[in-house]
Amino acid sequence: PKQRSGARVPAVFAIGCLALAVVLAAWTLNMAGKIVRRPETIVNKIVDKGARDTAERFFKRLDAGDIEAAWGMGDSAMHSKTTLREFRQYAFALQAQYGPRVRPVIKSVKIDKKSLNRESSTLYTLTFETEFRKGNAHETLVIARRDGAYTVHAYNGPALGMARRTPKKPGGRNTTPSPPEPTSPMDTESAQALAARFLDAMNTGAAAAWDMTGGSFRGVMDRSAFNKLVKDIKAAHGKRLDHSAVGFNSTSVFANGRARVTITVTFSSRFEKGSALEEVTLEQTADGPAVAFYSIASEAVDMPDIRPPDPFENAEPAPEPGMEQPQIEPGRGLEI
Repeated sequence: PKQRSGARVPAVFAIGCLALAVVLAAWTLNMAGKIVRRPETIVNKIVDKGARDTAERFFKRLDAGDIEAAWGMGDSAMHSKTTLREFRQYAFALQAQYGPRVRPVIKSVKIDKKSLNRESSTLYTLTFETEFRKGNAHETLVIARRDGAYTVHAYNGPALGMARRTPKKPGGRNTTPSPPEPTSPMDTESAQALAARFLDAMNTGAAAAWDMTGGSFRGVMDRSAFNKLVKDIKAAHGKRLDHSAVGFNSTSVFANGRARVTITVTFSSRFEKGSALEEVTLEQTADGPAVAFYSIASEAVDMPDIRPPDPFENAEPAPEPGMEQPQIEPGRGLEI
């Protein structure tokens, strides 16, 4: 007898299901491959666009040196845990050790929804694997969304460390820990006072400030260039009304049988026209402490294309195998 056409329906259905299963398996394998190769592409798709844009603005302001604007993006919770001065100190130290960000990549995201006093808020915890100009590090940024507005709720940056070389010990490996700090007649208070006097001298004229500079300063900037810089600052901002130290960094290098110490003091200066950040680097010379470098962060002033003196210049060569190695003392990140 003739078989009815309806009998072929189960076979066609089975073939269709098999084809669909093959297509879904291929799509799943393709997505899994993308996640393995570039997990950030998937993570970025589930991150709220407002939170992602807020994080991008926060990092850009830090890299541009606009510390006040970055700190201003924080909410009351962030501001209650740290002061602007503490935040500025950490931002300068981070910039000095790692340089600007090249590519911050979101590696993970955590979303928490909270309700307080009938107000709902969403917290986005973004973990970044950031490529800096001088290395890579992890950063965590918490973005809060309330009533459609985004603020920085918390920031946890990388821990900052300082490398120090120990003096050679005759007769093999040096097993003793490095000294806490090489002795130097230039202490913290005197260095800060000298840096402040240098800024006051620039207010009165270039000649008085020039007399406070040392050989390192004059090796990168001649007298005429310094005179022009002082005039440009006065033309753009007027005289300094006051200045306060907001950052401090000391670098110690054991060179030629003795310690070479440079101290950099960062000031927040208020002028007759606006404000700016200024940095003064000091070094110990045969004639006493002297100014080794000066810079001002102001869009209205063009700094000469110069760089601060390298503290590792003329330092001792690296130890041979079997001798002591540089010791790293890990620091701690800033938890805001």
